[in-house]
Amino acid sequence: MWNQFLQPFDQMFEYIQPICNYLKLPLLPGHIHEVFGALLFYQILYMYIGPRISTYLAPKTYPIFQGRSKLDWNIHIVSMTQATFISFLSQYVVLFDYERKRMTAQERAYGYTELSTTALAIANGYFIWHFIMMTKHVNAYGWGMVAHACATNFLMIQGFRPAFLTYGVASYLYEWSNIPLNIHRALGKLKMEKSKLYVFNGVTLFIVFFFCRIWWGTYLTWWFYKDIWNAYISPPPKGVEKLPTWLLFGHAIATTTLQSLNFVWFFLIARILLSRVVYKKEKRWTSAKGE
Repeated sequence: MWNQFLQPFDQMFEYIQPICNYLKLPLLPGHIHEVFGALLFYQILYMYIGPRISTYLAPKTYPIFQGRSKLDWNIHIVSMTQATFISFLSQYVVLFDYERKRMTAQERAYGYTELSTTALAIANGYFIWHFIMMTKHVNAYGWGMVAHACATNFLMIQGFRPAFLTYGVASYLYEWSNIPLNIHRALGKLKMEKSKLYVFNGVTLFIVFFFCRIWWGTYLTWWFYKDIWNAYISPPPKGVEKLPTWLLFGHAIATTTLQSLNFVWFFLIARILLSRVVYKKEKRWTSAKGE
């Protein structure tokens, strides 16, 4: 019975394997089911599960949402789910994957662990979904979010090469900041801007964002640059093809894009927090098209 259930997947792997080999992503076939599984789950959550849960939890508010408000709410239900799950998973990998901790600079560039690859695959399913949504709704979210999605997907898909796979898992710790961010957005939609919970969550967002994306992000980016340079000037491990220059250059550009956006968003969060909490003025997180 179990073998019959797995047979279609085995056939799918036979078709995918040559494509992945051509693209030089040899780790992807063994984890493609996790990528597709996560992608499918988040789409079902967005279309069916999320709206039903939202109607149950906010019966007086959610049903009257229209346009951008409803789109934003549904997307952030998915974002909240993904951020919570991947934050705990990546934190576990960073703390308890001892094989990963013992890696040298060369191993961080060319190596991988099974646990790290699993975390990469699950997160990659979300980031593909995120890219599709940001591209589809670029008029609502802007080209900055499309650039963020492109940079993220470029970095993550190359992890299956493997190329700097362990850095992908470490960067998932950024997702801790998305938990209070999504709560903050939800409280705003529910007209709870004057509540103590709103203020407390806003301060929490500022602190968590700083430590996750500014402090940790800068530290991680610095080490990433060093390992990219080391991979450029040093020979690869015996029997392994050297990472091409275009890939190293692409990693540097994508990382710079992501970290630059982190600083831009931190500035916006700080400005809005000061406006709402200190000066008691209203400022929106995003434009209000369609609200």
